[in-house]
Amino acid sequence: MKKEDFINSIICMIGENIGTIANLMAVNNNISSIVFCGGFLRENKIITKILSLICRVNKNKTIFLKNSEFCAALGALCL
Repeated sequence: MKKEDFINSIICMIGENIGTIANLMAVNNNISSIVFCGGFLRENKIITKILSLICRVNKNKTIFLKNSEFCAALGALCL
């Protein structure tokens, strides 16, 4: 197995877990739009595609914030 294939598999596994948890939480709270943010999404087409597909299957709208890598800094600023 190539190193690239292994890394791709890990990214897909992480994306599927995040998407599944987010969709379950949305269903439990009657929410139809899910906002994803964070540095992990920055220029990561694989994970954004996985999250979009999982949300589409569950009939939820997916929103990806621009410059989302700064969301943690904004949260820390609010503390």
